[in-house]
Amino acid sequence: WFVFDSALVILIVLETWVMTSILFVIGDGGFAGNMAVLRVARVLRLCRMARMARLLREVPELLILIKGMIAAARSVFFTLCLLAIILYIFGIAFTQMVGKIMVDEFGTVLTSMHTLLLDGTLLDGAGDVVRSITSHHPGIAGSLYVCMFYIFILLGALTVMNMLIGVICEVVNAVSDTERESILVSFMQRQLQKVWLEVVGEGREITKDQFAMILDSMDACSALKEA
Repeated sequence: WFVFDSALVILIVLETWVMTSILFVIGDGGFAGNMAVLRVARVLRLCRMARMARLLREVPELLILIKGMIAAARSVFFTLCLLAIILYIFGIAFTQMVGKIMVDEFGTVLTSMHTLLLDGTLLDGAGDVVRSITSHHPGIAGSLYVCMFYIFILLGALTVMNMLIGVICEVVNAVSDTERESILVSFMQRQLQKVWLEVVGEGREITKDQFAMILDSMDACSALKEA
């Protein structure tokens, strides 16, 4: 990485100061078009983002979270599909019932779905929607519409969204257990391989005395104990 960074610095210095000074002295405008080739080298600086891979190796918890998100993508997708179906059903219902009066909130099916998503699922302004329904529809009809809105909150916000959180937590927990087991197996393998090379060498067969020596090794015992 030091060599790569040094090459980038040299290219930047050449383009910014050296080549600019040469063009100023020569005064050749046609040569300036060839400077675009050097500008392509700036794109190479994006390769420094590959250092994030080193960060992932140093912070295994971050890698576990990323793997958990990837593993949970399928379950999250179908959970969101279920939420979209509920939004569509209740969007049609609210558009038919209150869409002619509450045009801004439930004028069309898409508008109703958007209102239900923000105010009913994410609970950005559920109280405002309830007060708006009761103000436009006083009496029994307004109470019925409010009850339907509460039913949607029960299904969308309290059921589906919490289900989504539970799915993600379950998948991340499973990925964490798998990664922890993999790290433990790799550590035990390295420790036993180190002891094997010290006692047996490059051979693949082991005698009874050599096996007893391995069992007497502190590294081998600690690796087996942690396993």
